[in-house]
Amino acid sequence: MLCEKSQNVLMKKAKEPIAKSPAFIDFLESIKPEQVFDVNMSGTARELYEKGELVLTYSTKKDGQDGLIPTLSGKDGKFFEQVTLNQRNISPELSSTLSNLSMQQQLT
Repeated sequence: MLCEKSQNVLMKKAKEPIAKSPAFIDFLESIKPEQVFDVNMSGTARELYEKGELVLTYSTKKDGQDGLIPTLSGKDGKFFEQVTLNQRNISPELSSTLSNLSMQQQLT
């Protein structure tokens, strides 16, 4: 019983400074997956987009429903192609994050 109580006290004392550490908080923030969208478009549209001749815009739905439709338009605003967006989660590289955390702890 006494050993268990002293372990709990020791863990509490060890956790408090770590939880307040900016490096630890940054580490926790960095391991959250980030959500990005991939744009699916035709090969011709991709070439024109990369050249800067097309821009990604959003149109409202014509049937009255809420939402936006991603489209590619020319610089003059003329419709070129409707595209789809696929959501993707990107998880960070844990090894680099952990090494950054340990380096920050050593500098502190």
